[in-house]
Amino acid sequence: MPRSHERSFEDDLPTRVCLDTCFIIETLVEDSTHHTQCKRFAERLAQNGVQVIYSAISQVEFWNVLRKLFDKGALNTQFPQQTLPDRTMQLQHLYNLSSRLWSRFFRQFSRHAAPVDGTVLALARPKLWEHRLKPHDAIILATALRWEFEDLVSMDMDFRSVDYVHLWNDHIFG
Repeated sequence: MPRSHERSFEDDLPTRVCLDTCFIIETLVEDSTHHTQCKRFAERLAQNGVQVIYSAISQVEFWNVLRKLFDKGALNTQFPQQTLPDRTMQLQHLYNLSSRLWSRFFRQFSRHAAPVDGTVLALARPKLWEHRLKPHDAIILATALRWEFEDLVSMDMDFRSVDYVHLWNDHIFG
């Protein structure tokens, strides 16, 4: 993507943005690499009334990533391993905590959880090869396109190949 399409978190804000799952994860998981800058940017979006959209698939991906981190013991600060009698109860506790965290985060925005419908899937399919995106990323891009959002917030460098959206990534890729 040409640098002119990338945006810094300090640039003038758009009125609406599509949030990629990796940005949401970086914002919500305290030990993540870009947590501080993503959290600050999310707060700035909320304080300025920027409307957000995210794919409904993002919450499932959030749960998936949290479970992997939890299993590695990488979430002990934020999600301490409880001394619960079995694995099922541990996972139930993790998912309940993560759902509350997710809800609390999105309450601060005017937001829309966009469904993964036939239109989104039809838009996503060619993005898999046009931009060599992973299926999840193609769905995120298709969600932005379906709802006519020109600004995408993502820490995923794969979106750099998409020159028809403004990629908000704080230039973390150098």
